[in-house]
Amino acid sequence: MISALVIAAFSFVFGSYVIPPANATRIEFEQNYIDPRKKKTGDRDIQFKVGPGTIVYFGNFDMSSKTGYYFSIDHFDSLQLVSRLTAQSIRYDSAFQWTINNYQIRDFDGLKETITKGTSIDTILQIVPNDFIIANSDQQMMTSPQLRSYVKSQKERGMGNIQSFQIEYHSRIASVFSAFILTIIGAALSARKVKGGMGLNIGIGLALSMAYILFMTVSSTFAVKGGMSPFIAAWIPNIIFILIALYLYKRAPN
Repeated sequence: MISALVIAAFSFVFGSYVIPPANATRIEFEQNYIDPRKKKTGDRDIQFKVGPGTIVYFGNFDMSSKTGYYFSIDHFDSLQLVSRLTAQSIRYDSAFQWTINNYQIRDFDGLKETITKGTSIDTILQIVPNDFIIANSDQQMMTSPQLRSYVKSQKERGMGNIQSFQIEYHSRIASVFSAFILTIIGAALSARKVKGGMGLNIGIGLALSMAYILFMTVSSTFAVKGGMSPFIAAWIPNIIFILIALYLYKRAPN
């Protein structure tokens, strides 16, 4: 168990802080030179919350030019629409600075409506393109604190495509306990003497280890595609294999 603790500690540190920055370099290389199709270049029909009572919408967004088209901002006060801005395009500059082009603003005051039009206006929005242009591999490049902060901010904005980030975060914690679970299974199997040597026990142990990894992959897929809770998907392999470990431990010779 002391050895398992050392392995778990190394697993947590490397999985949460060391490997993600290395993944960023690897994934960037793959996207640029091996398979450019994996690189996320844009998205369509993007809608989320950027502040209290403020909803933004992009008809589509091109990451290469950092430009969104068919853009709108709706401002609500107690569920009542008080202002709506629509624009032909919006371009991201830097540090939350955006430039809105060919816009129209409609302000509502009861039954009265005021319309303002313009060709260009600069504004500040507390969003950047990376907040809503999400690639399948982005979660692999974030440290655990970054993942936790990202998931929290995306939940507050009403974004719904964060299951893979939640699974990655919970899996990093859950996988730490695999060192203890598999150690108990291995110790229980090795304590049982069988005819023909330890080959059978070693084979069973390897099979259970492979089954554990396969179970984690399958449960993660269910969370992304089937609507299972990311927390349950990350922890259910541990729960099942803890029961297996306890069963083997009780049946192991004293």
